[in-house]
Amino acid sequence: MNHPKINIILIDDNIAFCRAAQFYFEIYEDINIKIYHDPLHFLNEYHSQARGFIIMDLFMSSMDGLSLLEELNLRNNKMIIFVISGHADPVTVEQIKALGATDFLSKPFDIDILLSTIREMDKNNKNTNQNFK
Repeated sequence: MNHPKINIILIDDNIAFCRAAQFYFEIYEDINIKIYHDPLHFLNEYHSQARGFIIMDLFMSSMDGLSLLEELNLRNNKMIIFVISGHADPVTVEQIKALGATDFLSKPFDIDILLSTIREMDKNNKNTNQNFK
């Protein structure tokens, strides 16, 4: 029996990081990865029925991660969110979690541990593997 793919959206304006992450995730047959370098482009395509995981940077040029979290809340987001950044103080991390992010990861982070966490969460959450567009 084929298990549905795990949907991951990566939102980060660092093109080199996105390429490396995409290369990493695409080697796994159970992962469906979609990359956005601009959070506004992501929001234009986002729909509230989307399920899966969002990995997003905190600091991006067109919109910061806190504003993106606020906008996703307004749109009744059901995706599980991980925020990543090389720079965040404890107050900002608290804000991120208060806005609904599952976790904050400081760059550099261990992508194997992140993938393991995502797979475990996907197993325990029936809503994460519905297709996104």
